[in-house]
Amino acid sequence: MPSGFNLKVYVYEASLKANSVLKKYYSKIFLEGCKYPEDLCFFHEKKLLLGTVSHEKICYLYPIDKAMESRFQQLGLWKEKKYLQEEHITLVL
Repeated sequence: MPSGFNLKVYVYEASLKANSVLKKYYSKIFLEGCKYPEDLCFFHEKKLLLGTVSHEKICYLYPIDKAMESRFQQLGLWKEKKYLQEEHITLVL
């Protein structure tokens, strides 16, 4: 991430049990009118895998392989956007 763009991020470790909670309260990724946290992000090995900015209806996906990319492309309309590697969010714990 470019210098000067520090973020405050709250990280919660999820288990397979979280799957039922997410399905119950987050039926849509953009959660119009929902009182729960909207900007959900998922990380894989400390790198952003999927990040949302709900109020802007933006979802970024950084697939870990071509198979994942293919499966997500089937879920809806995506625009491919090139990004600089230093823009990719990486957790430093």
